[in-house]
Amino acid sequence: MLLKLSITFPAYLKQDDLKLVPIFCSCYDFSHVNQPCSHMQFPITVAYAITVHKSQELSLDQAVLNISEAEFQAGLTYVTIS
Repeated sequence: MLLKLSITFPAYLKQDDLKLVPIFCSCYDFSHVNQPCSHMQFPITVAYAITVHKSQELSLDQAVLNISEAEFQAGLTYVTIS
């Protein structure tokens, strides 16, 4: 079985040793009962993460795996995808 993931991660900015992900706000100006008002909203999505060992024996419909870096423990990638 061949699995192809097409995921686009947000670009980040480097400042000193930090990697910063920009989050842009949406601002709306309007009037209500002849009073100027403004609305500011940050488009943030709730996400959850678990460790590889916690995910064992789970049946998941979808999963996003980051196996791009070298393993710090032998066989960890096998445990991740099995």
